[in-house]
Amino acid sequence: MEIALIIAGAVVLTVFFPSLFDYLHKRKKKGDLQLEAKVNALEQKVQSLEERLLDKDEKIGRLENEISFVNKLIEKRGEKT
Repeated sequence: MEIALIIAGAVVLTVFFPSLFDYLHKRKKKGDLQLEAKVNALEQKVQSLEERLLDKDEKIGRLENEISFVNKLIEKRGEKT
């Protein structure tokens, strides 16, 4: 009878521990996937913000050129009068 209990206990342990480690691994992997998804979302947000920044820098550069052109026209007009 004792040998039967030992064998049954060994079978239970050989099934329990691999199942436990498999569960823990899948839970960790699921967390990694969620973290990876969050990182990808943040990377996309950063990329879109960088693109917006470049667009705004270009607009500011164009406005500065236009302002300098208008200032030159005003100076020339002031010299004529």
